[in-house]
Amino acid sequence: MTRIGLLVLTVLSLMAGSARAQGAIKIGMIAPLSGPFAAIGKDMVTGTEVYLDEIGRQAAGRRIELIVEDDEGNPSTGVTKTRKLVEQDKVHIMTGGLLASTGYAIHPYVEAQKIPTTYPVMASDDLTQRKLARWVVRTGITSSQAQHPFGEWVATTLKYKKVATVAMDYAYGWEVVDGFQRTFEEAGGQIVQKIWTPLNASDFAPFLAQIRRDADAVFGLFVGRLALQFLKQYQDTGLKARLPLIGGGPTADEALLPAMGDEAIGIITVREYSSVLGTAANRTFSVAFERKAGKARRRTPRRATRTRAGSSRQSRPSLATSRIGRRFSSPCEGLS
Repeated sequence: MTRIGLLVLTVLSLMAGSARAQGAIKIGMIAPLSGPFAAIGKDMVTGTEVYLDEIGRQAAGRRIELIVEDDEGNPSTGVTKTRKLVEQDKVHIMTGGLLASTGYAIHPYVEAQKIPTTYPVMASDDLTQRKLARWVVRTGITSSQAQHPFGEWVATTLKYKKVATVAMDYAYGWEVVDGFQRTFEEAGGQIVQKIWTPLNASDFAPFLAQIRRDADAVFGLFVGRLALQFLKQYQDTGLKARLPLIGGGPTADEALLPAMGDEAIGIITVREYSSVLGTAANRTFSVAFERKAGKARRRTPRRATRTRAGSSRQSRPSLATSRIGRRFSSPCEGLS
């Protein structure tokens, strides 16, 4: 069962017999639809919409309404938009979010409000470790998860002994690097340097100049537009020819590869999923996602989108369906 389907059924059971059990099931979603992580945020919305389309945007005979808000990749904005969805839009379920720091920021609020919430992407380690959440269900990975086997593999297979790290200075970056460091050093390697870059970095040259040249390799962790910029500058400064580059999956995410050139060749990263996974379910999803994403990318991005579904009226997808606060009756409408 998918993450949305499981959560909808859970909420329906909690709502049974109550006044709120009438009308639409409202799902609130936050995602970065503007800023350096906008491309990823739009893909998150598209993936959610693909599943809702598959189930006819209904559950237990009730229509599902998805309300999307732009958190701008900013934790404080994420909290503000979550409060708006819960207190003004009266959503029954919360989902979405990209940055681990946003996951930590909204966690106390959804816990206090007792709003069932899924974290499909926000990978904050501590929410299943030291800060256990009662109302949050993680349906994806933890930040450090893939790095534990990768760190050991780098030490035992690539035989690197000394690695310098360069990563984004926020929760996800810290946890990814720490996961790699733990098993890399347990296997005999050593992290000789850690460099942290701000999320609003516009030039990586000052940070690249600090990298120790006596390292065997560099571990990088960057997301979205910052990954494109970092790889390009890493090659342009001549570092790629001198120090092999390894890293977390987002640094060379397959969604970014079409926008990359030779700077991506030879980089080794680790990822928990690939769109070329050869299962029937994944092939079906990939086709549906690309079809939906193609339509979404032709539309003008907006900060907030609201979709209504389950209506008996069917209409053609509109190219002007993303106006803020507008409700839509067609199951095909509402993406930006």
